[in-house]
Amino acid sequence: MKRLLVLVFILIAVCSPDLALAQDKLEFDFWQADYKLDDLIETKLDVREISGELDLDYDLAAKLSYKFWDQYDAHNSELEQLRLEVVKDFSPLAADKLAVGAAVDYYQQRIGKSGIDLFQLEKQGLNLVFDLEKNIIDRVNLFTNLNYGIYNDYQLVNQNLESTITYGSNYNYSLQTGLKFRVGPDLRAKLGYKLSQESLTVENEEEVIINDYDLTELSQLQHGLFLGLETRF
Repeated sequence: MKRLLVLVFILIAVCSPDLALAQDKLEFDFWQADYKLDDLIETKLDVREISGELDLDYDLAAKLSYKFWDQYDAHNSELEQLRLEVVKDFSPLAADKLAVGAAVDYYQQRIGKSGIDLFQLEKQGLNLVFDLEKNIIDRVNLFTNLNYGIYNDYQLVNQNLESTITYGSNYNYSLQTGLKFRVGPDLRAKLGYKLSQESLTVENEEEVIINDYDLTELSQLQHGLFLGLETRF
């Protein structure tokens, strides 16, 4: 139900005649990511993402994204992530983009292994955003989006622990790059590569052992090719 409500909210925000402008966008991405959590888990995940972007005054744009996956096998894993970013475009050319801004995000992730619920991880973060797009030939654009975490707060929850464990971030970044192909007046197909990596450590320097797994330090990596559609209103 929560997932459906988020999708409906994005659709209403982008398609509302009181808000929509000529360059407002709705995007759908699908990618099969190689996922690794330290030496505990290594698997493939089907990741889906929907985003709605509104053009504002003064070359500003606001984008709301919702990403999720759910996989139930030997390595149970669920994630729901909400993200809001605001960027300003400094490019003098309408066909190109050179935008800089900031984003806030929140995710809730559940991880299990061999039928055991290891933990639930919640994150709140603030990120710098760099968004580039360049028309290279007729109907084809090259794009790159880079996010770098400047503040991240992580909370780990497990039913066997007496209290919530707070983690600090060593680093957190994500990158996506690829090509956009104009297949219609207001429709573009996307093909590219996504990479996301984060590393965190317990703040009070104590050991965190759950079911004989050492979770004092955590490092997550997701990467893979993705396909997407972008429609403009």
